[in-house]
Amino acid sequence: FWSFVHSGKSAAETQKILKGTLTEQKNELLFSQFGVNYAELPEVFRKGSVLYRQSKLTEVKKATDGSAVNRMRSHIEITHEDIIQDIFWTTHNEILKD
Repeated sequence: FWSFVHSGKSAAETQKILKGTLTEQKNELLFSQFGVNYAELPEVFRKGSVLYRQSKLTEVKKATDGSAVNRMRSHIEITHEDIIQDIFWTTHNEILKD
């Protein structure tokens, strides 16, 4: 979409060009018009970004004796993976837990 817009086409023109096309056709247009091979793009551009919360043991302070005091804390993680595939959900199964 953005390759067409950056080439001078309007958003409406681009939508008209892409309307009804399948993924394979879009990939062919991207390659034939702009020389971009979709399969060779980094995952961040093909899959997008996924943000999720993950609990990690984190040092929160030092005890009076100088030892670390650790607690479970929630952190935001970012990844660029295909969330449609089972491998994502088996790797990050904590996302689905209550």
